Amino acid sequence: MGILLQEVTLFRQEKGLWDVLIVNDEITAIAPNLPESDHLVIPGQAKLLVPGFVDLHTHLREPGFTAKETIASGTLAAAKGGYVRVCAMPNTLPPPDTPEQVRALRQLITAQAHIPVEIIGAATKQRAGINASNAADLGLAGVVALSDDGSGIQNQQVLETVLQQCRQADLPYFSHCEDAQLSQDGIFANTIPAESEFLPLSRELNLVQKTGARYHLCHVSTHQGVALIQEAKEQGLPVSAEVTPHHLVLNAEEITEWTGLYKVNPPIRSPQDQAALIAGLKDGVIDCIATDHAPHTQAEKDQPPAEAPFGFSGIELAFPLLYTELVLTGKIALAPILTALILKPRQLIRLPQPSLGLQVGEPANLTLIDLATAQTVNSANMVSQGKNTPFLGKKLYGWPILTVVTGKIVWHKEGVFHAEL
Repeated sequence: MGILLQEVTLFRQEKGLWDVLIVNDEITAIAPNLPESDHLVIPGQAKLLVPGFVDLHTHLREPGFTAKETIASGTLAAAKGGYVRVCAMPNTLPPPDTPEQVRALRQLITAQAHIPVEIIGAATKQRAGINASNAADLGLAGVVALSDDGSGIQNQQVLETVLQQCRQADLPYFSHCEDAQLSQDGIFANTIPAESEFLPLSRELNLVQKTGARYHLCHVSTHQGVALIQEAKEQGLPVSAEVTPHHLVLNAEEITEWTGLYKVNPPIRSPQDQAALIAGLKDGVIDCIATDHAPHTQAEKDQPPAEAPFGFSGIELAFPLLYTELVLTGKIALAPILTALILKPRQLIRLPQPSLGLQVGEPANLTLIDLATAQTVNSANMVSQGKNTPFLGKKLYGWPILTVVTGKIVWHKEGVFHAEL
């Protein structure tokens, strides 16, 4: 028995509705009016079926911070958001800075995760920025990248060693690019200047040119950062960049009440920065959209901004935000959004590339999206333990209603079909 998705819309030039048959873990047929046989039939009702999203930047918080999130709750939230794979950032306790820690984390993931999780190893021991981790050993243990995300490596000699090791191990370095002296004690954009991102970025790109390491810039937030990445690409350097949904859809002039819910690092910046991020995504300077999903407890976020932690819970809301605020408003077409959520993330961690319009024989890692029905963001409906989003109460379109990973339904909206899972 397989799964038959009836009358779905595919991201193709051809008009019309298609049936998509999944048997075992792959797509086995795409055609109108496929026979139902004894398959589990799911009415598509003209909703959009695409390859599932991949997030390069998720904080699952486990081990060490399970009051904020767990592997189980975080990956279920990801599945609800239409994601079929996430990369777990290493700011956990302990961080995955040795093969033993990577293997221990892999055991937790195997036991608890609802979708596949890739591990990003800590670039330095204990993420302290002092002693480089052994990239070769971590690569053999199965990490897909190295990062000290949550803080930038401040010592240039240490960073050069990390990049040299990444080059030798053929691993990308994911940079949280921040000059800690310039951003020290800052809360929002008025106290975390743009220079805290683009000045260290310029220095780090010089080291990329020197070492030849693959370099990925996390959560770019400034127009100067976009320009530097564009220049590095024009020089042929092996660089890529990601932007978050919240930096694409928010700017500082639109925010009237600066509570802890708006505290994120890097901060929400100016309309000029926002416009540069959208333009960079349109023209491919920015490769990926990554959520930087950063769940916290309500008590933490309810504190005054100076005490509240940085970060938004966002993986459940990413596509609806992008679709409602960017696509429906005409700021950007759907194609570059899908490319940045589906194709480029897979490319950067060397996963097989699906077709946006789907093809027979491809793995059945799929997301069915309702583009037409509005839903209001409500903390009671969020499955992440972190409800810390400034978008509560916002009406959004483009909600995923079904997520399939290797032919298995990992999340579905109630009422999508009538059958026992």
